[in-house]
Amino acid sequence: MNEKVENLNQQLVALATQFMAKKDDPRWYLKGVHAKPNKTGGVNIIATNGHRLVVYFDPDGYLDEPVLICPDSTFIREGKKPDVFNRCLVIREEKDIFLQMASGYTSNSDIENEPGHYPDVSNMFDAFIDWTEGKGSMAPAFAIDGFYLKDLEAMVPKTIEHGKVSKPGRAKFDIIPGGPEKANTFYNRTHEILILIMPLRDEKRDERPEWLTSFLGLEPEKSDDEKYNFIKHIEPEELEETGTG
Repeated sequence: MNEKVENLNQQLVALATQFMAKKDDPRWYLKGVHAKPNKTGGVNIIATNGHRLVVYFDPDGYLDEPVLICPDSTFIREGKKPDVFNRCLVIREEKDIFLQMASGYTSNSDIENEPGHYPDVSNMFDAFIDWTEGKGSMAPAFAIDGFYLKDLEAMVPKTIEHGKVSKPGRAKFDIIPGGPEKANTFYNRTHEILILIMPLRDEKRDERPEWLTSFLGLEPEKSDDEKYNFIKHIEPEELEETGTG
């Protein structure tokens, strides 16, 4: 009998619900957060509405098999708060899933637990996989401070309509990547706004974590020795024999 207790990081589950489809979304079948074991250990927590997707890696999580969960509003509200013991237990009863929080509160996962029916989202990673394998015309990876990204929509001006301040609709930005060395451009056509954000220096941006390799079903990255095995190691004695020493 497996002595491990199924559990997840309750904060990651709560945060992931922001990306899952809502009841009235066109892709309503994407409602819920999909959690599944990672082959290298830990759990992947996935949510998408078809337009945006988030994948969290919970290294301390454990599941016997995948689950599809949709926690209630109390779990989501309380789960987003950091907790010293930030884990919830996963309790299975036939097709029902319950999440017991660290506080003792238990949420019924308001969705039929059929994780096998959750669509395959792997095709959304095609561009990323091409980049990791050196294919296509993908620009080099670069990092941007997330603090600046959250303020993009805040830069769209409000207007006065019928004597009242009107909030702007959802802002759309064209993105012109500058790569790891040049400024990245965000352009809003409606209000003619041009925003430049410089990339962060990130020396480790080309490293691919093991859990992500497993999640995407890719081959493990080769070591430096394997990458450059075409370089023949020459002993000092060989240099003397060839007269190149």
